[in-house]
Amino acid sequence: MRILITGGKGQLAHALKREFEGHTLYAPSREELDIADFEKLRETIEEFKPDVLINPAALTAVDFCEDVPEAAFIINGIAPGKMGELAEQFSFVLVHISTDYVFSGEKSSPYLEDDCPLPLSVYGNSKLVGENLIRADTERHYVIRTAGLFGPGGKGNFVKFVLKNVMAGRELSIVNDRYSSPTYTVELASQIRIMLEKGVPYGIYHATSEGECNWYEFARKIVELKGGNTELVKPVSSEQFVQRARRPRYSVLENGKLKSLGINLFSHCFEALEKYLISGEI
Repeated sequence: MRILITGGKGQLAHALKREFEGHTLYAPSREELDIADFEKLRETIEEFKPDVLINPAALTAVDFCEDVPEAAFIINGIAPGKMGELAEQFSFVLVHISTDYVFSGEKSSPYLEDDCPLPLSVYGNSKLVGENLIRADTERHYVIRTAGLFGPGGKGNFVKFVLKNVMAGRELSIVNDRYSSPTYTVELASQIRIMLEKGVPYGIYHATSEGECNWYEFARKIVELKGGNTELVKPVSSEQFVQRARRPRYSVLENGKLKSLGINLFSHCFEALEKYLISGEI
């Protein structure tokens, strides 16, 4: 396969490049391909002629999106829509990475693929626009909702943030009332490869680690597994930890479609974390 991967310097792109080694890959950085430059995007697709375009590129700084909503909707919404148009025109498969933040977090059980989205933030709304435009523009798509990515490569992630501070002896205040399923990029990349190889039906898929935890519990587990001082990790409520953008309290996703197809490969989020920590690639 000829595979074009956007956001080539990001942590998911890092895992994807390894997973699809042996295929013909082009993974340009943002400097080489800004997905908001629609003319450049078209030129790149015309020249490379991908069989598959995987789009992890996004504006993911949730609070920053509140300050720059226009940029968020262009990058997270309109640009994926353009990719959908191009997928239809040039007959390639579009794999778009979306987020658990398209949901409000008002459920008390994991969200299924057909649950109604209701984003709370500019970030969540912009990602939902991207999903909807893709679905309107091409049948040839996989919209993959995931959450809390961590893995090698990229500029940073929650695991690196926690370890950098705690191992330096600094206290961290982490929210204990927001629940998710932090997901290992290596497993997500493998799941995407399996989906493409098996040619599963197009549509929306949830693809996260099994299990669930709040972010305080996850931070404690990170420090515990590295033998650090877990007392430096302090629990706080969302009300105490004020942020500009609203976040869902419970955004755990159920990998319902993957399980129905018998191809869900994700491990529990704590097991995936342990795999990452022993990999030596933090």
